[in-house]
Amino acid sequence: NRDRSELIQVFAGRIGDDFDMPDSVTRVERYAFWGCDDLEYVELSSHLAEIPEYSFSNCSNLEEFSIPYSVRKIGAKAFEDCVSLSYISLPVSVTNIHPTAFDGCYDLSISAEEGTPAYEFARVFESNNILLMEKEEETVSGNVIGNIYKDTAPGTQKVTEEDKKKPKTDNDERKSEEVVPDIYDPSNPS
Repeated sequence: NRDRSELIQVFAGRIGDDFDMPDSVTRVERYAFWGCDDLEYVELSSHLAEIPEYSFSNCSNLEEFSIPYSVRKIGAKAFEDCVSLSYISLPVSVTNIHPTAFDGCYDLSISAEEGTPAYEFARVFESNNILLMEKEEETVSGNVIGNIYKDTAPGTQKVTEEDKKKPKTDNDERKSEEVVPDIYDPSNPS
């Protein structure tokens, strides 16, 4: 916009691997950086209060990210499939993080101050990733699993109750399904 307080979109395919957001920006639109494959580093405005839904989804080369103390909330799938993102530090100001904010960031290590909501999120996130990695190893050995949100794991076939009742033959390649229990349910904080 004209007063440079709102970032609407950074075009996918733009030239350059870094982006320094002007300090005048106080609001970023959903999907603002979606699919910026060449983006490796982003420094946000020190006046930004929220990282909205899908804002950095599919930025597959994003490696470094600096979150200022002004940020209070990180929305759903904000960093989905940022597969190169390996480390992020969440300041104490971040008190609201959607459970899917970092979906697909399997190598991500999150740092946060102990006793904060960001620390609790980081602890649960790390536990979920460890569980997923263990289950992926089982998938490779022939088991079909569901992910932590009870969906069918990508690239696998879900076995229904009806399938289980069918008699097996020697040539039957059906696999049994193991369901991973919900570990983090945002509607049940206990």
